[in-house]
Amino acid sequence: MADCGGFGSIDFLVKASGLSDPSLRLVIGLFSAYPLAFIYHAFFYRTKPVLQHMYFTFCGFSLAFFCYGWCAGHSMITIVSSYLLLHIVGPSSTMVALMFLFNMGYLLSGYVYYASGDYDVNWTTPQCILCLRLLSIAWDYYDGNQDQDKLSADFKTTAIATPPKLLEILGLSYFYGGFLVGPQFQMKAYLAFVNGTLIDKKDDDNQRLAEGLKRMSLGILYLGLYAVTEPWFSANVLLSDEYQRFSFLGRVWFMIFFSRVAFMKYLAVWLLSEGSCIISGISYNGKTEDGKVKWDGLRNIKLSVYETMYTFQHCVDAFNINTNKWVFRYIFKRLRFLEFIIMLMEKQVQTMCYAVTKKSLPEMPAYVKIPVILTYAFVVHFGLSYFMVAFNLLTIPRFHRIWRSIYYTVPVILVIWHSLYPIVIYPVFKKMTQDQKDRSKKEK
Repeated sequence: MADCGGFGSIDFLVKASGLSDPSLRLVIGLFSAYPLAFIYHAFFYRTKPVLQHMYFTFCGFSLAFFCYGWCAGHSMITIVSSYLLLHIVGPSSTMVALMFLFNMGYLLSGYVYYASGDYDVNWTTPQCILCLRLLSIAWDYYDGNQDQDKLSADFKTTAIATPPKLLEILGLSYFYGGFLVGPQFQMKAYLAFVNGTLIDKKDDDNQRLAEGLKRMSLGILYLGLYAVTEPWFSANVLLSDEYQRFSFLGRVWFMIFFSRVAFMKYLAVWLLSEGSCIISGISYNGKTEDGKVKWDGLRNIKLSVYETMYTFQHCVDAFNINTNKWVFRYIFKRLRFLEFIIMLMEKQVQTMCYAVTKKSLPEMPAYVKIPVILTYAFVVHFGLSYFMVAFNLLTIPRFHRIWRSIYYTVPVILVIWHSLYPIVIYPVFKKMTQDQKDRSKKEK
């Protein structure tokens, strides 16, 4: 499986579009999900579950074969192996551990073997999505066989008591709207969808098509914006000697714009993927209080929050939502100590500001609130861009060159803050606020 080129030649499209062969195949695969969704609703929706599983499996594997050729077989290997682990080992912590070691080990081996130093679009791209999906099945099967009285309400919503059949796992894994780039969804929701219990029949066509095409249009918009802005804020410019000649603030601002542009390609593919999921119906998310159907169940990006974010919590809430939910459900809630080290500095600063002003940010007057929000926004985007550089440049020599040019500002600030906060910052702040309280009491 060393040759991971896609099936068939699309050289004429590559020349016409200017995209690389793997990237163009991925885009074609995402757009192909739309006619597949229409075919599904015309011929397979609310039919026998086995027919739906077979349709999803055939469509998803065909997309994988078109994009990655014989390397599509990697996904089949991990799916069948995971199925065997579920059924042979059973619902135990040993099974969860083995699933984690096997799937993560397989994925990481692929990363190491096929790494080129650039951001590669190959079979490991959907394999990352598949890895998390298979791990969620393991956890859900484990949860379904624990004492249900002690299980949290959140875990109960995804727990499954019996191991899924092979065709069910194949259908979930190869679902055409989520195989290539996500989004993540659990086996229980998928089975409810194919069994016809997820959606009320009267809501089958309630704005589904309009909402799906709307997300597709936004995906096309971001794809166009990325194509236009990427040459101006590319990795080549970031790594050039010209960038090193910028002023310090010039380097910082360029890094911020570089990360914003780099994010656009993720927004584009997530929006395109979500649109096909909505049209298929699997994005159904109940109704609002006034009875309006919601199709945001698999939303991976909240654009209004993302484009106006000024806190790290906004970023978590708005960006890569389904993966964040996966991590929160299957990692944080099972390793709760991690929650205390996430965004700690931001919360400490906000708490101190509130103690001084006696008002939360929304309650502050505009002349105070606007400068605070702008400062927050700069800090957030600078912090995100610092780590986005590593995510995009991949190799240590390349992103270390950029980090060195801005004097490792972000980790230096974090180390200084968390070192001084318990021994200097907080005691001084506590004394100041206590003195204010004492003076207020004397005045009264």
